Amino acid sequence: MNDREFNAAVRCHYDKAIEGGQVISRPWLTQQIVASWSPPMGEDADKYLCCAYRAVRAQVEKEIRASHLSDADDAKTLPGFHWVQQRYAIVRGKDLCDVPTSEMTVSELRAKARELRRMSIGLMKHADELERYADIREAAKAG
Repeated sequence: MNDREFNAAVRCHYDKAIEGGQVISRPWLTQQIVASWSPPMGEDADKYLCCAYRAVRAQVEKEIRASHLSDADDAKTLPGFHWVQQRYAIVRGKDLCDVPTSEMTVSELRAKARELRRMSIGLMKHADELERYADIREAAKAG
C-alpha cells in the first residue's frame, strides 16, 4: 500500500462514519481502521502495529481538520443557516472529534462560537498586515 492508497483507505472509513451520522473521535476511528486490517505477523508484529496506529491516528486527525477548513457551502450547512455547519471538529476530553451539530452540547456550541470569534480577530489582524505590506510594496515601487 502506497501513501495515496493509505490516505484513500482512511478517507473511505472517515466518509462512511460521517454518512452514518456518527460522532467520530480520533481514537475510535483509528481503532476501527486498524481492526479492519489483517494483523501483522512475526516477532516484530507489535512494532508494526504501533507504527500502524501512529500513522492511522495522524491521518485521521488530518481528515477531521481538513474537512472543516473550507468555507461553508450549502451541502455542509444546516437548513435555514448560512454558516452553521452540520458537523464541527471539537475536542471532547482530550480527543479530537468530528461531531454532528445536533449532538453537540450547548456548552460545546458556545465554546465553538468563542473559538470562531478568537479566530476572526486574528484573521482581521492578518488582513490588516497584508494590506500594510501591500502599501509598503506599492510605495516602494512608486518611489
